[in-house]
Amino acid sequence: MGIRVPNECPIIMLLPVYTALTGSVDCALRDSTCLMKFSKYLAIALGLVAVLMVTAWFLRNSIIQRISNPLLQQYGVKVTDVSLDALATSNASISYLQLEHLNGTIISIDNLTLPLGKASRGFKTYTAEKVAIELPPGQQNQSPGLARLLEQLLALPSQLPNTEFIVTELSTSPYPTIRDIRWRSAENNQQLSALVESTLLTAKITRTNPANHVLDVAFTDAAGTTAQQSIAINIQRTDNGVNLSGTATLDLPLWMPIVAMLGADSVDIESGSARLRFDTEFLYDMNQVPDVHAEIAPTSPLKVTYSSAPDAITSVTVASAGPFEITASFADFQWVLRQPQASLLVSYDQWIDIPVSLIDFSCRSGPACEGDISIIMENAALPFANVDRVEFTAAQNFLIREDGIQVLVMANATLGMTGISGPGVELARIDALLTSAAELQLRDDGWQVKARSVDVDIEEYSLLDDVTFSAPVFLDNLSISETNQHLSVIMGVYASSSQANWGGQLIRLPGFKGDIARNGGDVAVIMETVGLHEEASIEVHHNLDN
Repeated sequence: MGIRVPNECPIIMLLPVYTALTGSVDCALRDSTCLMKFSKYLAIALGLVAVLMVTAWFLRNSIIQRISNPLLQQYGVKVTDVSLDALATSNASISYLQLEHLNGTIISIDNLTLPLGKASRGFKTYTAEKVAIELPPGQQNQSPGLARLLEQLLALPSQLPNTEFIVTELSTSPYPTIRDIRWRSAENNQQLSALVESTLLTAKITRTNPANHVLDVAFTDAAGTTAQQSIAINIQRTDNGVNLSGTATLDLPLWMPIVAMLGADSVDIESGSARLRFDTEFLYDMNQVPDVHAEIAPTSPLKVTYSSAPDAITSVTVASAGPFEITASFADFQWVLRQPQASLLVSYDQWIDIPVSLIDFSCRSGPACEGDISIIMENAALPFANVDRVEFTAAQNFLIREDGIQVLVMANATLGMTGISGPGVELARIDALLTSAAELQLRDDGWQVKARSVDVDIEEYSLLDDVTFSAPVFLDNLSISETNQHLSVIMGVYASSSQANWGGQLIRLPGFKGDIARNGGDVAVIMETVGLHEEASIEVHHNLDN
């Protein structure tokens, strides 16, 4: 025996719902009043659901903020703006999300996709098209709580197991844009890969025990045409913070992309390898600035070039050197490099392979350098003449600026040259003592030397074929410059006495004082004698081009 339900009232199809609401099947089949009540309650229920769905859609952004902010509070982050595009059973699409850190940092995310359902392929994958990080004004160079950030980074595999993040573009002014970021966590490790400019960076952090991790960092060019460079870093939690240390062997030219990223795009490392050892500790106390201590020991000739302009290139080859000691401070990255002793070959313009010895040399951010310099050359071919021997010693300060290099030569610097011969120059010996500081400037358009006072001893300077001149000379207010191949010389001259040698005969001459000036090819000499009963004067104007 069966029950027939009229086609115009297919209530049997709604029995499960009605049963859940009333708990009575008999009522639905016996009483038309029950059917009316059921229809009424069903309409009300469907209306409530519709109203709730519409309300949830229009209030979805504030609801997301209310749900997310308590979860993000432990990271010092809150949601300040959000726009939800779609909500499905497997994922949620957010066209825009803005987060704000307690320190004022703003994080903006475009086209974020969040997985909601069961992870596919064993991983939950989050994707974002673009992430922009805006640091608060005046804090671009300030150090965040790096120790706490490192701890949070190390804890990610346990907090986000089997999770994957994919970001197409990450930008943080003023740093280079990072692209194609992929981060993945597993049980005891996490892996990261990213493309910076034309360099592919990869990193893997593996937990060896609860307090220790190993970070392997490697990079190569995106085309894979160069050998991979890598550094193993030991990460250890301490009572005061997080310590990082490690060693590596570096093929220095391969690190040029990293050097360029740091803003030193005018520097090029052409050759050389080195051993690196470093140690640093990021402290929980944010009032203490962390320092990085590193030691770089060249293991093969290191050649570095510096280009202040396309046609103004300074080349430095480190022939031999002890380890370079480097100390850097976060987060404004103030650094100091120390070198007890090194031998260099320096070339600039027509000055080729000048041997320079450094003693107690140091450089700091700027960059600015200081130390003792010694140059000794035998049978040297210099741009202005051939010299049998050159010897120069000085304490100097260097400052590399945007418009060139400034060198401050300290007082008591000495210069000795013997056997000088060249076009229009024949000189047996010249000795100079810098009695005050001098300044040398190398700029894109030329160079300039200024000195307040210089003691010079000239021996056998050839005036004519068989006449030579010798004298101790004091120079003051010396200024020599060459700009766009235009030579300019201004100096005051004083000599208490002088002598000449003419065909083997020694002739005593009076002293002299006056001024010498040269402007291009025009030379002007104004002199008067010193030590005679009646003084005499001479004034000469001559054009060297004629």
